[in-house]
Amino acid sequence: MEFPQQTIAVALVLGLLALSVVVAQRRGLIRLNLAGGRSRARRHMELVDRLALTPQHNLHAIRNGDRLLLIATYPGGVAVIEPPALERDASAYRAYAASAGRPGGDG
Repeated sequence: MEFPQQTIAVALVLGLLALSVVVAQRRGLIRLNLAGGRSRARRHMELVDRLALTPQHNLHAIRNGDRLLLIATYPGGVAVIEPPALERDASAYRAYAASAGRPGGDG
């Protein structure tokens, strides 16, 4: 007669665990990726590099699909810069980063 009692106890504990996970997810305390590696494939934007010019001024290199954008952030706002040499050619950025010794370059 112990087996049904143990089975019910294990099922109850697993049920409480599942309920705790659902509540924590809804409150934003945890984030689970149950899709496996598929969510990474859907991502279109990627932070390539960040350069802090001053404590309040930053330059970000963002890849969005096949476009590379430079985004400048400053206390008064944000400016999007699309340099012609880098606009649709991420390899140009890698070559520049490699020659400048920046992360993201191959050298």
